[in-house]
Amino acid sequence: MKSISVKLWGLMLALVFTTLALIWCFQIVFLESFYFSMHEKKLLKEGNNLVAMIQKDESKQKIEAKLDELLFKYNARIDLYTANGVAVYSGERGPVMMGPDKDIFLMDIIKSNKVISTFKQNRIGNNVLLVGFPVVRGNVITAAVIMTIPMASLKETVATLKEQFVIISLILISVSAILAYIFSRYFTKPILEINKAAKTMAEGNLSIKVPVNTEDELGMLSATINHLSSQLQKIEQLRKELIANVSHEFKTPLSLIKGYAETIRDVNHFSEEKKTKQLNIIIEESDRLNNMINDILDLSQIQSDYIKLDKSNFSIREAVDIVKNRLIFQWENKSIEIEIDNQMDYMVYADERRIEQVIYNLVNNAIDHSEHNSTIYIRIHENGTKVVVEVEDMGEGISKDEIPYIWDRFYKAREATTAHKGSGLGLAIVKSILEAHQANFGVESEIGKGSKFWFELTTGA
Repeated sequence: MKSISVKLWGLMLALVFTTLALIWCFQIVFLESFYFSMHEKKLLKEGNNLVAMIQKDESKQKIEAKLDELLFKYNARIDLYTANGVAVYSGERGPVMMGPDKDIFLMDIIKSNKVISTFKQNRIGNNVLLVGFPVVRGNVITAAVIMTIPMASLKETVATLKEQFVIISLILISVSAILAYIFSRYFTKPILEINKAAKTMAEGNLSIKVPVNTEDELGMLSATINHLSSQLQKIEQLRKELIANVSHEFKTPLSLIKGYAETIRDVNHFSEEKKTKQLNIIIEESDRLNNMINDILDLSQIQSDYIKLDKSNFSIREAVDIVKNRLIFQWENKSIEIEIDNQMDYMVYADERRIEQVIYNLVNNAIDHSEHNSTIYIRIHENGTKVVVEVEDMGEGISKDEIPYIWDRFYKAREATTAHKGSGLGLAIVKSILEAHQANFGVESEIGKGSKFWFELTTGA
């Protein structure tokens, strides 16, 4: 497989060879053709002007002045003949066309044709260009003009150009080969570094960085690779934390389930009450594991954008009532009162199922952190074009130092002294859902005075 540097080197040399081939064709091969073509166009123009002067019966002095001008300008010979072939004017600076060819040439002109021809003059060996024009008066040819111009020999010029061109070509090809090699190496070096970095990342070393030395597309690619490296490092760190936290969270309930199950299996003289209590613990820990798994799946789907928001207009009060009824077992079990402060109904525009999940997590979090026989307040009110939902508990509160971290995954798992059995994922799910809605949210809390979580939603129709 050819490397990109070899391909670039070959393409640059191919461009140089193509350019040299075109120069060779136009400067050597077609030079004589261009030369004659250029003079033909000039003579045709000058001859047409001269014939026009004769046809307009310009004065003899003007016509002769024009003839003299052409004689000296082109080193030419100009002959003016009557329709009968009688010469009436002859200016001699150019070569003379002799013999029967002149008569044939003149007859062709008399037949109302513009004639262009060349012949080789034997005496000097150069080509001679002849252009003949008929002079027409009243649809009758009355005269003919013949212009004879010697063409300079191009053989020596072409030979000289060939020698120079060979030398120039050799120098140009040598210099181009060296420069093409340098340029190809210059352009492919960052590509090779990027490829090396990608291989290193594939082998597990995500700390690799590619130097960004330019601001072109290769520099942008290098910066993108560095950004990818940083993001992969973050993902790897999150993966390690996730495994560690999940292992930690799973270990306690699994140990409890295993321990109580073995006790029930091995001990036969338990009272029915004690047996029921231990079975309830097994069921609670199993539910905890199940809820944790569901939370992990929900959070992974939300953060990976696997689930798209299905927005619609719905009643936020109805969503609160639904959540309150779903959690009735939890808050009644702790003798907690849930008061909905505002009985007014507000319509919001959001993903109803996901917002219900937000409210569920916030209320469930409040129940977990509230003491028995306390009250949780849910308030709904408008703030301009937004509807604000607040969930306030009378629990132990959160310190200012901890507030920035409560939205992190498994934050509770890092708190060794916590007495609550949550998964530590509820608030992370709340954060992800509300960020997907581009909604404002936050918390106000003090130690010993409880916590108030709030979020805003766009008012619906």
